Amino acid sequence: MLSIVSDIVVLAVAALLLWIAYVDFQKLRITNQSVLILLAAYLFWAAMNAFQGVVMDVVAGLILFLIGLVMWLMRAMGAGDVKLYFAVGLFVGFHYLLVYASFLIVVSFCFFALLMLARRFQWQGNTGTRLTEIAVSGRAPYAIPIVSAAIPTILMRAFSGY
Repeated sequence: MLSIVSDIVVLAVAALLLWIAYVDFQKLRITNQSVLILLAAYLFWAAMNAFQGVVMDVVAGLILFLIGLVMWLMRAMGAGDVKLYFAVGLFVGFHYLLVYASFLIVVSFCFFALLMLARRFQWQGNTGTRLTEIAVSGRAPYAIPIVSAAIPTILMRAFSGY
């Protein structure tokens, strides 16, 4: 029974992450409320798993948070993205951090290429226009690559039994 509830929590977290990415794409905002819900979901999920590996999960969260903090200090990333990194790090965990980083590199490159294409071709339609606006403004919704790399990593971790 706990396993089913744990799986439902992970799927709900994936859905929330998709929502966060969508809102960031539309408004360039990641709300504190969203991050707090993720943190609460992590605590619930960790409790269902007898708090196994929580210390290493916090280490992963802190590593991502510190990387994000440096990027924020360089004005390369928003504060919401930094907070999101911590919450994502908890779910990714230390043992899957390299997998997450690998996905993040690939997804970030693809997202950057997509923005460059949008800037070059001035796409139309709701999504195309928004991509063009983002490309021209130079302010990127980093939740998109963060979440795109996090969801498969979190699912791998949750369903691998580790």
